[in-house]
Amino acid sequence: MRRRRISPQGCYSTASSGPQQARRSRSSRGHRDQGVLLVDEALSVARESDVGFHLLDRIYGTRISAATEPASALAALEEAEDAVRGPVETCPGCRITLAVPAAIAAARAGDVERMEHWEKASEFLANVVMRLPAWDAALEEVRGHRAQARGEVADARQRFAAAAAGFATAGQPLDEARCLALAEDLASLLPPGREQP
Repeated sequence: MRRRRISPQGCYSTASSGPQQARRSRSSRGHRDQGVLLVDEALSVARESDVGFHLLDRIYGTRISAATEPASALAALEEAEDAVRGPVETCPGCRITLAVPAAIAAARAGDVERMEHWEKASEFLANVVMRLPAWDAALEEVRGHRAQARGEVADARQRFAAAAAGFATAGQPLDEARCLALAEDLASLLPPGREQP
């Protein structure tokens, strides 16, 4: 494994968050395999870092989000739940970066109990700890996936549309586009005359 020291003090936090951000960027541009390797590298560096507790939630959340199938996302979530357990591995401000993808992955996989656990965590973190517009939008996306998992198509579509609007306001065009696509995908499942959110 390659080792990179980013600061004179030997800080590896940038070394581990940089590859994570690069993975997100490369995946959005179609370089998925390279992005996955970067996340694996970020995880290795974070495990050895003094500030890994700020990074593990983010990296595992990225791994979950990067999964292409519900089963692989659920497997990534199970790995995260085993690896990130207490105050040594997590911090309250960073926890939301795992909670939101975890709730979505559980909903997509049909694991209702796990989804409810992570949705409650997401709600607490978005409403009490982080309190930022983008996290409000992410919470709407979580609720959209929950509604979709329950077969509540109209509610899911409205929540995805609300999430897209929230992400637009927060200046997050990739998240906005993803939620718009989710809302549009559900339009064909609605009865005639109910296509508009």
